[in-house]
Amino acid sequence: MTSLHGHRPTRAEIDLGALERNFLALRAHLGAIVKILAVVKADAYGHGAVPVSQRLEAVGVDAFGVAMAEEGIALREAGLRSHILVFGGHFPGQEALVIQHNLTPVVYSLDALRALDAAASRMGRPVPYHLKLDTGMGRLGLHPNDAVRFLVEARKLKSVQLTGVMTHLSSAEENDQSFTDLQAERFRRAFSQIEAAGIAVPLRHAANSAAALFRPDIRFDMVRAGLILYGIASSPKGTGIAAAPVMSFKTCISFLKRVPSGTPISYGRSFVATSESLIATLPVGYADGLQRRLSNKGHSIVRGRLAPIAGNVTMDSTLIDVTNVPGVAVGDEVVLVGRQGEQRIGAEEVAQAIGTIPYEVTCAISKRVPRVYL
Repeated sequence: MTSLHGHRPTRAEIDLGALERNFLALRAHLGAIVKILAVVKADAYGHGAVPVSQRLEAVGVDAFGVAMAEEGIALREAGLRSHILVFGGHFPGQEALVIQHNLTPVVYSLDALRALDAAASRMGRPVPYHLKLDTGMGRLGLHPNDAVRFLVEARKLKSVQLTGVMTHLSSAEENDQSFTDLQAERFRRAFSQIEAAGIAVPLRHAANSAAALFRPDIRFDMVRAGLILYGIASSPKGTGIAAAPVMSFKTCISFLKRVPSGTPISYGRSFVATSESLIATLPVGYADGLQRRLSNKGHSIVRGRLAPIAGNVTMDSTLIDVTNVPGVAVGDEVVLVGRQGEQRIGAEEVAQAIGTIPYEVTCAISKRVPRVYL
């Protein structure tokens, strides 16, 4: 979609050129040996999995990561041919779909692997898998001490092939790296045991964006890059490379009204004008992903100036105070996330204002907001 003429002006602009430059900057930072898996789960964190994946495949990404088989199938149906790793593995009954669409599931139980092997045997198509070890995330994964026992049993299966071993870091974004160090040590120890058992592992991977940028000692054979590709800092240290935000969230002023001092604004009257004020109505609300928690906290940018959100964000509309914006008019562009002139509101700043993480900010922008690709 390239034009919103005749449509509501609320949109998310996705700069695929910035995405490509971010990828190339990361490639240069890592060097040529370490592979890059682009994390495109959750519709590429709200950026649009298919267009994002198409651009990244064109510039040489090594693999894609999705959360579930359905996301991987959507990429295949769009023509993507690169390796696709399914982080959450497969659910019972999905084995044939995984094999049919050439997906690589993450596995952490023998029952799941045996079901995959049986389906692969019936279909006559050997299937690769990655083994996940739980080194401290406490979510999914096999205990590292059980890795050799698992892989010895797995070698008895004829239609599945181990192509990688992975773990998930829980705290790589933090300044305190002590727990990340512990996880890395557990991962290395498991590998020593696997190698001692004579089991070959083509790929080892643990690093997310933060670890890929700032922990060269745990990049191993491949990194899983998410936020950094979208130009968002995942660490207090920043992005570490020249990376620009890919997404901007924008709308336009649809109505202006001047209100006297003492006028309550929006549901619950949580904002009351303390002087005569100029209030703008925006055609965007929490159903679009503008978090209700930004009520009376968040800001927008109008004519290069910050304009605060006034009152509670509602489902379809939001009010901002533009009293101090000279020349403001109906139809003016309003930036909710992104840059206008010298002002910028990043997903990081929005997340900090409401006590969440940047992932939630971009993922929350709903499907009724059209993505405009630049």
